[in-house]
Order: sequence, then C-alpha cells, then structure tokens
Amino acid sequence: MNNHANDRAQFASAGFPRRLGALFYDGLLILALWMISTLVVIGVNDRQEPLQGPVYQMFLYLESLLFFVYFWTFKGQTLGM
Repeated sequence: MNNHANDRAQFASAGFPRRLGALFYDGLLILALWMISTLVVIGVNDRQEPLQGPVYQMFLYLESLLFFVYFWTFKGQTLGM
C-alpha cells in the first residue's frame, strides 16, 4: 500500500483544461449510453406514449450513477480520466 502512495506522489495533478476535457469526454460517453438504453426501451415498449417524466429521468440518472460507480470502484478512474 505504501508503494501505491509513492507512485501517486510521482504524478503531477491534472490541470483545469485536462479535467474539463475528461468531463466533456465522460459526458459524451454518458450521452451515448443514454441514447443506446433509450433505443432499447423504445424497442421493448409497445406504447405510443413518449418517454418522459420523473421515472424516465430517474432511470437515466441511475444509469449515470452506475457508470461512475463502476469505473471509480473497479477501474479507479473513468474512461475520460
């Protein structure tokens, strides 16, 4: 564990432009994830009603949360990082 702390100390902190770029890239990935999952929901859904409302929004927010939790927990960083 001490070796990991030494490895971390070697790297400089990412600057604001790099962090903004990572945020933008992660945003594009989440947008693509939302588009794919919405396409699947529309394909499965037989109703002619549009997808909207708090249940659909919570589905999208939960999907975003799972994206970040997965990458931060199992990979240590998101794809944008």
